[in-house]
Amino acid sequence: MVLTSALKVDSRVSNVYVSHVKLLTMREFFHSPTLIKSLHPGQTLTVTSRGKPDLVVTKAGRRPKKTAAELRREAKALLSKPGRKVDTVALLRRLRQ
Repeated sequence: MVLTSALKVDSRVSNVYVSHVKLLTMREFFHSPTLIKSLHPGQTLTVTSRGKPDLVVTKAGRRPKKTAAELRREAKALLSKPGRKVDTVALLRRLRQ
């Protein structure tokens, strides 16, 4: 499942199978979390808080399985590209502040 903010659009999930959007209040969502299981792949559920969309839940479908050769090819393509080096320790220190 993919959770996205109501203001952002998640381009990773296809909405091809969406027939209609279901609306729930935040209270209904927390008291009946099994409603997500009733969604079809790609179908969206909008959770509202005080009448405004607060959360959008989209049920993801099954991802296609990749062979070991495909995974190696993708990793090689990603690692062969020159990229900017990141100081992860400095990044973590900045995040802690």
